[in-house]
Amino acid sequence: MPTPKYEKPPITEVVFDVSFNSLEEFHSEHLGLFWSKIRKDFPRCEQAIPYDDHAVEYSEEVFPMPRYWFISECDSQVLQIQKNHLAFNWRRGSGKKDYPHYEAVKASFEKYLKKFSDFIAEEKLGILEVTGAQLSYSNAIYENEGWNSFSEIPKILPQISFPNQHMLSEHISGLSLSYAYLVPNNVGTLVIKAHTAIEESKNKKLLRLELILKGDHRFDNVKETLNWFDVSHEQIVSTFAKITDDEIQLNLWKKRK
Repeated sequence: MPTPKYEKPPITEVVFDVSFNSLEEFHSEHLGLFWSKIRKDFPRCEQAIPYDDHAVEYSEEVFPMPRYWFISECDSQVLQIQKNHLAFNWRRGSGKKDYPHYEAVKASFEKYLKKFSDFIAEEKLGILEVTGAQLSYSNAIYENEGWNSFSEIPKILPQISFPNQHMLSEHISGLSLSYAYLVPNNVGTLVIKAHTAIEESKNKKLLRLELILKGDHRFDNVKETLNWFDVSHEQIVSTFAKITDDEIQLNLWKKRK
């Protein structure tokens, strides 16, 4: 069965993420050199605390390297780099651009992963050995988009039910759930998260739905890694189609028949 496609998906962010062997010879000064090669695409740079799940030992560094964010002018693309981690984010950003679809985001990720890998090789800083990968999709579904109150969340996620005892379902003030399952053939673990919130800038109720597929195994080469992302994308999108309402998919998100 072909992977579903949507003309107006509720996607707010997609993240391609790879972890690799820690590059002990790779320091902050090298990031400055690398930034000069991509600065036309990413004119802004920020620092952040390194990911905990990509733990790095800094035994010989006086000033440990942070995680760097390189941000595009339109704010919709972010390249994140630390000693043992690279991620490429597409997000709606301030321009509220339409989602360019998986193929375009993957092509950008592949482009900058190659640029970084080539840079590491040219500067003789080590060899990138991919030890894990992750693909994440974040969705935002606002009130009046198929639902109005938190008790109507099952209109979006039909498999969810609330207790009816003493009319409790009419007074639901929020939702938070998370579950995970193993994807066969050593693909990884798919994590599904759903929680409600109030977006203050819009003063609107919001359902956030995240699907994250983690592959915690070593990859032999870049081609194998990219193939893993294709398989993971198909798994995530097919799961999204299974857990969300069919009519909402057709009428609101314009699922292609």
